[in-house]
Amino acid sequence: MKRSEHIARWLGTGLGVVGGFLLGYFMVRGVGNPHPGYWIIGLTTLEGLIFAYLGTPYVLGGWRTFNFRLTSTPLPDLLSGLLGMVVGLVIAVLIGFFVRDLPYGYALSSVLALLLAAQGASVGLTRRAELTGDPLQLVVQAARFGWQEVAEQAQRGAHAAGRHAHLMDV
Repeated sequence: MKRSEHIARWLGTGLGVVGGFLLGYFMVRGVGNPHPGYWIIGLTTLEGLIFAYLGTPYVLGGWRTFNFRLTSTPLPDLLSGLLGMVVGLVIAVLIGFFVRDLPYGYALSSVLALLLAAQGASVGLTRRAELTGDPLQLVVQAARFGWQEVAEQAQRGAHAAGRHAHLMDV
């Protein structure tokens, strides 16, 4: 186990102990239990310790996978995904302005922002070849080869750029 993983595991365990202690403290304070409170606080602290110690490697495993995908993806793909996400969030803000007047409008606006941000990132990743292409180059190729050939070539480029769409699977 690497040193950073060792430190992260013990930090996670410490958070579990603090969380278990606070859970027991508020249980004793809020219920007015006839039993001595230190037993409940001790048991919930022990539960927090055990669950955090055993659960931290699973959380770290997910983080390692996400970090590997993020560092192995080329920078142009990341930037095009980020650009698509920003466009999706701008559209969500514009739509959310009208949605907020509805019942549960703020919750609906938040869900809409998440969905449109994810969709924008997906479109930005899959259409990167078309977004970064030179429009003048596109017209020159269309004049030389015809629009059908250029459209097929752009479609093939979009499929090749879609190989990094796995970032949205995290």
